[in-house]
Amino acid sequence: MTSKETVDVLIVGAGASGAAFAWSLAETRMNILCLEQGPWMKPERYPTTGMDWEARSMGDFSVSPNVRQLPQDYPIHDAGSAISPSMFSAVGGGTILYAGKFPLVAAFIGPGLALAMRLAFYRLSTLLDGRVQE
Repeated sequence: MTSKETVDVLIVGAGASGAAFAWSLAETRMNILCLEQGPWMKPERYPTTGMDWEARSMGDFSVSPNVRQLPQDYPIHDAGSAISPSMFSAVGGGTILYAGKFPLVAAFIGPGLALAMRLAFYRLSTLLDGRVQE
């Protein structure tokens, strides 16, 4: 695609929602452009591949861009807010974070069921986090 081509659909963010939406439109005749401010991540560099996964969740794979401070991150001003975002600037978005990856589960039960389990785990952890804060 050149800079002068017209797009029919512009998707900002190649995280779970953006990537899934782009995929759902892939077989149409529309010109689709999906933009992401971060790089492609190499799965072999995910924290789950090493013994230091827990330490990395507080550093280069933190849920907070304020902690990570990678070149593609931007500061989030959440001091004094009841909401603190969990985000990652890369192709895959927040699904790249250490808590959203189950590589062995996907290998044994298939990617579809693994994704359903990941979403269920996220929902459960969100509910539990809400109870702990109350």
